[in-house]
Amino acid sequence: MTRDRHVKIVTTLGPAVAGRDRLRDLIVAGADVVRINAAHGTPDDRAKLIDDVRAVSKEVDKQVPILFDLRGLKIRTGPLTNDEKIPISRGSVVEIVPEPVPATPKRIGIDYPDLFSVIQAGSRLLISDGLIELLVDRVERDKAICKVGRGGLLLGRQGVTLPGAFIGGGSLTAGDREDIQFAVKNEVDFLGLSFINDASDLVMARGVAAAHGATPPGLIAKIERPDALQNVRDIAQQADGIMVARGDLGVQLPPEKVPRAQKDIIACSNSLGVPVITATQMLESMITQPMATRAETNDVANAVWDGTDAVMLSAESAVGLYPIEAVETMVRIIKEA
Repeated sequence: MTRDRHVKIVTTLGPAVAGRDRLRDLIVAGADVVRINAAHGTPDDRAKLIDDVRAVSKEVDKQVPILFDLRGLKIRTGPLTNDEKIPISRGSVVEIVPEPVPATPKRIGIDYPDLFSVIQAGSRLLISDGLIELLVDRVERDKAICKVGRGGLLLGRQGVTLPGAFIGGGSLTAGDREDIQFAVKNEVDFLGLSFINDASDLVMARGVAAAHGATPPGLIAKIERPDALQNVRDIAQQADGIMVARGDLGVQLPPEKVPRAQKDIIACSNSLGVPVITATQMLESMITQPMATRAETNDVANAVWDGTDAVMLSAESAVGLYPIEAVETMVRIIKEA
């Protein structure tokens, strides 16, 4: 039997919902929280988004909290212009360079200067939550030569994972500290903490936030590393919310282990009374298609039945062709679950 919606919807902002008119449509459709990703755009861009959210929220008489997602210690590909998508073909050879230059089908720039100290022949690079897989053939002085094991369309500023490589701890980066100061100044409601390892990362972030404002934002701890999964109870006890960040978690773990991890994280959060968000690829096909697949519908419903407090749209609402329809689809699934 259909009932009132009891699980909230977090929507990521981006070009697909740019402007107050589109933002209004998103909120009216059912968006309860908006997410701003600090990895994209400029501080001025983000400040305008915050202003737009508050203006539209007031206009439609609905309080819409803002989740400001920190970049964390994440390696990314170089930027692209005009929503460009670069085809990376399976079986082709591409060069990797350790600087964030725009990609071509034969060369991909990565914003990690020490890249060659952590990869070698045989290493794997996973781009965009594992959509694209590169296998390192050899490392030369200024580039790595890779074969494409799994191809796809490459967008700008996509995340890169190096399975088995040590990239550093989960402590805040200099960029994160700047972003926290920006978030406190602009009075956002929540901070999303990326790539944490244990509860000490939350203590550090809370201290940085408190130094810049009397009422620091709530902290949402993103569980996306194996260490964080092992420490999830301690992390949840320090957090104001937990996010099951399935994108990066799904390239750090074998994909078949993610469903159990999701259930364990949600159960732990529920037992402590800590709100939990389930995120990433929930309605992935709706980036390009107007309807969700049956598998996606089941995925959202199962997250609700697991006990999640919120579900999140990422690329579906940020860059997808059907952001409003994706929100409306989630509303219908939640009401039926």
